Amino acid sequence: MIGKGEDGSTVRQCWGTVQQMDPPSRLVYSLTVKPLGGAMTTVSWTLEQVYGGTKLTLTHEGIGEAAGESAMGLLMALDKGWDKHLESLRAAL
Repeated sequence: MIGKGEDGSTVRQCWGTVQQMDPPSRLVYSLTVKPLGGAMTTVSWTLEQVYGGTKLTLTHEGIGEAAGESAMGLLMALDKGWDKHLESLRAAL
């Protein structure tokens, strides 16, 4: 994800690599953010057909190991970010 710095410059906010993709039901990728100093975590998105719609399961693993003592603060920040992403998905529907 690319963002803007205070001076207007382009800033890389998070990055990773796709590890597994099974369209349209599963996506797994490595993910890091600047506070992790390059340590990778794993994000999995799974879609499952259920009565009346689709169930989305989002799992983000490895944050505690990657962040150490600062894990709780980072978890709270990432939680806000995931909420925004999911809100955007709902709005797109």
